[in-house]
Amino acid sequence: MNCPKCKKSCADDAIFCQFCGKKLIKSQNNVRTKQRGNGTGTAFKRGRTWTARVTIGWEYKDGRKIQKYRTFGGFQTKTDAENYCYTLKTNQRKPEATDSFSQTYESWKKEYEGRISPTTMATYKAAWNYYKKLHPLPIASLTVSQLQQCIDECPKGRSTLNDMRTVCSLVYKYAVINNLVTNNLAQHLYVNAKKKGTRPAFTSDELEKIRKAIGTHPYADYVYFMCYTGFRPNEMLSLKKDAYDKAHNALTGGFKTEAGTNRVVPLNAKLAPILAERMAFESDYIFPKPDGSLMDDEYFRKYCFVPLMSALKIEDRVPYSCRHTFANLLKNVKGSDTDKAALIGHSDASMTKYYQSADYESLQAIIDSL
Repeated sequence: MNCPKCKKSCADDAIFCQFCGKKLIKSQNNVRTKQRGNGTGTAFKRGRTWTARVTIGWEYKDGRKIQKYRTFGGFQTKTDAENYCYTLKTNQRKPEATDSFSQTYESWKKEYEGRISPTTMATYKAAWNYYKKLHPLPIASLTVSQLQQCIDECPKGRSTLNDMRTVCSLVYKYAVINNLVTNNLAQHLYVNAKKKGTRPAFTSDELEKIRKAIGTHPYADYVYFMCYTGFRPNEMLSLKKDAYDKAHNALTGGFKTEAGTNRVVPLNAKLAPILAERMAFESDYIFPKPDGSLMDDEYFRKYCFVPLMSALKIEDRVPYSCRHTFANLLKNVKGSDTDKAALIGHSDASMTKYYQSADYESLQAIIDSL
């Protein structure tokens, strides 16, 4: 090669010119990182957030040629801002697409709710509420970081977080089809695989409190029944009267997993009075609302479970505590792990053991038997 400074011939692999000392090529320790291409935009930090900026043209002002920019800020990371540059460059955020996140959800819901069961829609509705702070914002202005922050701040376990991601994806697919946005941001959302919700089981004293409250406190029978059957809240609430097999004194229900779908759960003798009263109530459902219609998860939690726990002064319990209580009751009785897994709707015993917790009574019973 020829030195660009003194024009003398140098070796092709030379780093410096042996005549004038000019640096000829970059050393490997000083290789510049790949830059974004010209015209693709850039990102810069403004305060605590990042802003995307693209050049959309040039204009002359006072005899000088200056750039015209289009910017959009509020991104939590530089990557999010850089990824948004293409949308900003092509101006694909349509001026007419002013629907809020909540309005888009309601439009999607009207079109989609007939395709799935009411209980599944109730699950999506509960998950949707954790995006509450974004509801009034235009869907076209939202970023991946804002959506991800709602998932990260949700105090619930993996199941709810996965539901949040699912319902968000469905809403965005609807928005893309209707030209409200250009891409599905939900595909970039993730759920922390190690996060688990807190769902402690009822103690024996608390379970006895619930039993004594039947007849004096509304819905104590619903909660007690769930503790002795292991149905998930939405599974039990969707049970219809034809699910009861009188000949075998068993209920057939469940739908969340393959192992739990249409599983047979024999009923404990303690539940006979509750079932008799519920079967006499005028409704297609065994555990309906007061008007006989289907009760969803949200209604059960807000108007049944929480008021009952408050009245009985039982703290730190959620509707899923009933299912964990059932798993603990199974732990303390004889029977094969395979049969116990079938009762609770698990494909193997390892998942059932995850639901079971080590309590003082069980541990003391083991020590006493030594």
